[in-house]
Amino acid sequence: LAIRMDNGNFGDFFDDVQGLNDLQNGVVRILHPSSFRDDPTRIFRAARYAGKLDFIVSDDTINAIHLAKDGIKNLSAHRTLHELNLIMDEENAEVEVELLREWEILKSIHPMINRRFINRCSPNLVDVNIKYEARLIKWALWLMVLPVEKIKQQCNDYNN
Repeated sequence: LAIRMDNGNFGDFFDDVQGLNDLQNGVVRILHPSSFRDDPTRIFRAARYAGKLDFIVSDDTINAIHLAKDGIKNLSAHRTLHELNLIMDEENAEVEVELLREWEILKSIHPMINRRFINRCSPNLVDVNIKYEARLIKWALWLMVLPVEKIKQQCNDYNN
């Protein structure tokens, strides 16, 4: 979506990809088929926007995610952790993590955590005043399926 700001054509509206229609219909859609191959962090953002805005993800976008999901392995641990922390900071983190699970993105992070998020067990997380504490609780609930040594290994991987 774009609006011209120059004097001669001020206010002219451009929507070459029907983005306004997607916004009105609550749809997350990529601009081009190689979008996720170009930048795999966009997969995390698609999940985040879908969860945050209660939007659906278009079939063509889901297909592109499946074609590009191996690119997640090429992201640095720091970048992956950053994207996951942004998700954990969201009020609807369980929805967003579930999308990542459905799209088989979690397998790229660690095969043993490809399971449902357990945020429903702790409905009072929204009442936690400090976002950092809520994030830690969400991480603990999500990773509790892993043996302690695997959790330590994952932490070391992401801190290096």
